[in-house]
Amino acid sequence: MKEKFVTGWKFLKTDFGTELEDVRNRLSEFKEVEIPHDFLIDDARNFYTDATGWYYKGFVTTLKPRHFLVFDGLYMDSTVYINGQEAGEWKYGYSQFILDITDYCKVGSNDVLVRVNYKNPNSRWYSGAGIYRNVWLCSYEDIYIPENGIYIHTHKGDMGYFLDIDTEIKGGENKNTNVSYRLLDKNKREISLNATGKSFFARNVKEWSTDEPNLYTLEVTLFDGKKELQKEEVKFGFRSISFDPDKGFVLNGKITKLNGVCIHHDLGALGAAYNNSAMKRRLIQLKNMGVNAIRLTHNMYDPQTIELLDSMGFMAISEGFDMWERSKTEFDYARFFPEWHERDVESWVKRDRNHPSVIMWSIGNEIYDTHADERGAQITRMLKELVEKFDYMGNAHPTFGSNYMPWENAQKCADILKVVGYNYAEKFYEKHHREHPDWVIYGSETYSIVQSRGIYHFPLSEGILADDDLQCSSLGNSQTSWGAESIESCICMDRDMPFSMGQFVWTGYDYIGEPTPYHTKNSYFGLIDTAGFYKDAYYAWKSAWVSADKDPFVHVFPYWDFNEGEEVDVRVVSNAPFVELFVNGKSLGKQELTHERGSGDHIFADYKCIYEKGEIKAIAYDASGKGIAEQTRRSFEDTDNFEVAYEKVDELVFAMISAVDKNGNPVENACDRVKVTVTGGELIGLDNGDSTDYDSYKASERALFSGKLLAIVKIDDSADNVVVNVQKVSNIVQVRKVELSTDTETKLSMQRPKAKIKAKILPENATNKDVFYRILDSKGNKSNIARLSVSGNEAEVEALFDGEFILRCETRDSEGIVKTISTLKFTAIGMGKAFLDPYSFIPGNVFSQSKGRTAAGNEHGVATDRGNETMVSYESIDFGIEGSDTITIPIFALSGDAYRIQIWDGIAGDDGAVLLNEVIYQKKSIWNTYQEETWKLSKRLCGVHTISFVTYDKIHIKGFYFERQLRALCENSAIYADSIYGDSFTRSENAVEGIGNNVTLSFDNMNFGDEGVKEIVITGRAMAASNTIHLRMKNENGETKEILEFPLSSEYTEVCFPIEHKKGSYDISFVFLPGSNFDFKSFRFSEKNSKI
Repeated sequence: MKEKFVTGWKFLKTDFGTELEDVRNRLSEFKEVEIPHDFLIDDARNFYTDATGWYYKGFVTTLKPRHFLVFDGLYMDSTVYINGQEAGEWKYGYSQFILDITDYCKVGSNDVLVRVNYKNPNSRWYSGAGIYRNVWLCSYEDIYIPENGIYIHTHKGDMGYFLDIDTEIKGGENKNTNVSYRLLDKNKREISLNATGKSFFARNVKEWSTDEPNLYTLEVTLFDGKKELQKEEVKFGFRSISFDPDKGFVLNGKITKLNGVCIHHDLGALGAAYNNSAMKRRLIQLKNMGVNAIRLTHNMYDPQTIELLDSMGFMAISEGFDMWERSKTEFDYARFFPEWHERDVESWVKRDRNHPSVIMWSIGNEIYDTHADERGAQITRMLKELVEKFDYMGNAHPTFGSNYMPWENAQKCADILKVVGYNYAEKFYEKHHREHPDWVIYGSETYSIVQSRGIYHFPLSEGILADDDLQCSSLGNSQTSWGAESIESCICMDRDMPFSMGQFVWTGYDYIGEPTPYHTKNSYFGLIDTAGFYKDAYYAWKSAWVSADKDPFVHVFPYWDFNEGEEVDVRVVSNAPFVELFVNGKSLGKQELTHERGSGDHIFADYKCIYEKGEIKAIAYDASGKGIAEQTRRSFEDTDNFEVAYEKVDELVFAMISAVDKNGNPVENACDRVKVTVTGGELIGLDNGDSTDYDSYKASERALFSGKLLAIVKIDDSADNVVVNVQKVSNIVQVRKVELSTDTETKLSMQRPKAKIKAKILPENATNKDVFYRILDSKGNKSNIARLSVSGNEAEVEALFDGEFILRCETRDSEGIVKTISTLKFTAIGMGKAFLDPYSFIPGNVFSQSKGRTAAGNEHGVATDRGNETMVSYESIDFGIEGSDTITIPIFALSGDAYRIQIWDGIAGDDGAVLLNEVIYQKKSIWNTYQEETWKLSKRLCGVHTISFVTYDKIHIKGFYFERQLRALCENSAIYADSIYGDSFTRSENAVEGIGNNVTLSFDNMNFGDEGVKEIVITGRAMAASNTIHLRMKNENGETKEILEFPLSSEYTEVCFPIEHKKGSYDISFVFLPGSNFDFKSFRFSEKNSKI
C-alpha cells in the first residue's frame, strides 16, 4: 500500500548546523506547513541564506510488517529520524530517497523528524530548500515488490509490440510466489497479452508519439499462492526509438527533429515547491509554441513532471548531475559524488526508465572533469555503465551536454557515449560529423539570448547586452558572449542541418538565479518569463516550429508608445510566407519570410519607422496572397483600469492582470503598484516577471511590469468561482514614461549647434518626478560629442564634434536604479572630429573594427572568441603631448587559466603596426566580475594612435584606460626627441649614439607639474672622456641653462644632476658642443633629489 504522506507536517527554520537535541526541545515552536514546501522562497532578498530546516510529523503505522518512506525530493544533505533514532540520510537534493523505516517503527503512534541542511553556495541557480516534493508512506507484506521494482520494455514486431517485463521481488520468494500481468488501455479495457518466451505480445496497440501520446497501464499483482499480497499499476507507452548519425532521431520509424527547450525546476512565485498544475500550465504553453522535447536541467525532476511529459506528448532528456568530482560551487554535490553517485544513479534510472517520454539519460552538464584530465573519461564510462546496469533493456540512451567539445579530452568522453550533446558549439557540428561518423550530434544547449519582456533598447543594429535599467532588450539584440549570434541564426542553422537531432533552447522559461548579465533576482534567458507571460522571442520560435496550416499567426513588436519623431525598429514575425506592416494605414512594404529548410534566415521582417501616435498593424498572407492573420498595436494613455483574464489548470487559477487606458487599449509599459484580493480561493503568489523586483512573491501588493501581473490562486472547493480584485495603491504612483520633445531639429551644425529639450512625466501625478539626463553613444556609453546643461525637466545640448549621440532621460528608484528610459537621437555635422580620451575609461564595446568573432560583453564590454584568434581595435585615441606607457584592462575570464593577450600600436598585422607588449592574464575567476590588471608597454604613446588587442581564447574586456603621466617625470628615450639636428649622430634601436659636434636634441612642452622638479637623471655613456651637456629650458618667461658634466663610462650609466627648481611647462634642449662623443639613451626629471 502506497499513500501520500503530505499532511500534518510542521516546520522550524533554525541556524545552520542546529542539532537534533536542540530541536526536540523546541517542538512547540514548529508551525504547520503544506508539503511540498520551500522554506527559502518567501524572502526574495535572502534566497541564499544558510539554514537548517526541520520538519516534524506524527503518524500511525498499520500491522503490515514492512514500512518505507519515499521522498520524491528534499533539498539537501538530509537526515531522517524516526521516534528519535536516526533512520537514514540522503545527500543529493534531487534524486528520490527511499528509506526502510521498519526497524524504527512501532505499531501505533510514531513520529518522524527530518533535518535539511542548506549551505550556500551549493548550486549555480536557485535550488530552494526543504521537503519540496511529495512524500509517501509504503507499507508491504514480508514478500513485496519494492518502489520502482517493475521494469518494462517495448519493441516493435509485426502487427503489434513485444512487451518485456522484469519484476523485482524482495523479502524471500518461495515456490508459491507468482506475478500476474494485465494490460489496460486508457478506458481500463483489458488488452490481450500473448506470452512468447520471456516476452508478451500485444496486437494492434496504439503507439505513443508526440502527436498522439497513447498510454497504457500494466497491472501487476503479486501472489503468495492464491493470496494477493500487492497490486501495482505502471503507466507506459508503446514506442520505438533509434539514433542515426546521418538522420538524427527516429521515433516509431519516423525521423523526428527535436524541437526542444531546457527548463529549470523552480516554478516562479511558488519557488521550488512542486505544483503539478503550475508545471502543466508551463508545458501547455511550450506545446503551443511547437516544443516536442524538454531537457530537464540539470538534475532529476519531480516524477509528476515525467508523467506530464508522457501524457502530453513530449520527449525528454532526464539529466542527473551538474557536477561530478570537481565542484562548481563550494558546497555543491561534488562533496558527496564519490560516495553517493551509485545510489543516486540507481534511484534516478529505476524511477524514470518506464516512461516513454524519456529518450536520453544525461549523465552530466558542462562537466569540467571531462575536460581537465583522463579521469573524466573514467567517470564517463563508469556512469554510462551504471545507467545501463539499471536500464539494461535500453529504454533510453546515455548522453551528456558539453561545452568542452572543441577539446580532446571531452571528445574522448563523447566517443564513449556516441550520442553527444553540444552546448553552444554548433560551429563544430559539421567538422565533428566528418571526423566521427558514428556520433549522433544534437544541441543540448543553444540560444542564450537574454530578454526582458516588454523592454526595448534601440537600435536593433547594436548589440546591447547590458544597460543601466538592469534589463535586457526584447528586440533580440541582447546576445550573450557564448550564445547565438541572433535568433535567426540559431533557428535556421539547426533547421538546415539534417544530421543534427535537433536542439534544446536555453531556456523555455525564466528561472530564479543566474541573472546574466546582472546580479539581480532571476534569469533573462527564457522565451517566457517567470510569471508565464510570453516574450517576443516566443513567437519567433513558434514561427519555426508550428505550421501556418495548424495555427496561423503574426506578431509585431515593440508596443507603440514612444517620442514623436523618434526612429523605432519594428519587427514582424509569422509562420506565414509573407507579411506586411502598416503605420496609421500606410504600408511600409511586404516582405517574404524564409521558413523552409535551406531557404535562408530571413524569418523576421524588419522596418525602420518614425514614431507618430496612432497604430501599427501587421498582416500575414499565405502563398496565394490571402490574409490569414493580423495584429494591431495602438498608442495608449495612462492606466484607467485593470482587466483580469482567468486560466484554470486543475486546482489553480492563474489570473493575468493587465492595465488598460480609458479607451480600452493595453497600457504596455504600465508599472502601477496594486493591491490584489481574492474571493473563492487563496492567493498563493504574485509575479510580474521583473528580475529587478524584490517584493515577496507571497505579498498581496506588487507593481505591474510592462503592463502585466500574475496572481496565482488556489481554488476553494466550496466556492463557485474565483474572483480577483485589483486596486491601485494610491500613495505610490510610478512613472511609466518620460515623453521628450524639442522645438528644434535634431540635426545640429556650426550654424545651429544647440537644441532645447523638455521632459514630460507620465502619469503627471507620479510620486517622484525627478529626471536625469545623459549624453550617450548608440551603445549606451558616455559620449564627448556634445555638452549638456540641465535645469529641472529641461535640458540643452550643444554639439562639439561630428557624429551621432543619444540624449537619454531617465527616472530612478530610491536605490538609484534606472526604471524608465526615454531617448532622442541627434546628429552633428561640420563640428570637427572627436577623439577618444585614453585617460578616461574607454568601454570595450566602442571598438572601431575587429577580426574574428566578437560578442557583447558584460557591462558594455566586448567578449572575444573561444579557442580562436580575435582582434579588436580602437581608433583615434589622442594621448596628447605627454603620452603614457601604462595601460590597465579590467578582464573577466571563465577560468583561472593563463590567457595570452597582445597589445598593439596600430592594426595588428598591418604595415607599421608595433607590438607594444605580449602579456599573460591569469587570476582566479569570479563569475561575472571584472578584475583589473596593469601592464607597462614598450614605448610611450603620444599624439593620436590606434590601439588593438589580440586574444587567443574567450575573455571579456570591459575596456581600458591609460595612466595619466607627466612626460617629464617618466623615462624619455632619446630616439623620440621632437627634433634632432647637428653635424654627426646615429639613431640606433634604443639610443642616439656617436653624438658629435653641434648636435641638439629638443623635447617640447615638458610639463614639470605643480610640485616641480629639482634634478635630472640621464642614462648614457662617454667612452672617450667625460662629456659636457648643455641643458636649456625655455618658457614664456625666458631661458635658463644648466651645465651637466657626464663622467667617463664604458657602459650605459645613470647619472643624477641637481638643477634649479622648475615648475610648469618648458621646451627643453640638450646641446652638445664641438668635441663631444656621447651615446644618449634616455632621461627623466625628478621631483626630489635621488641617490643613484
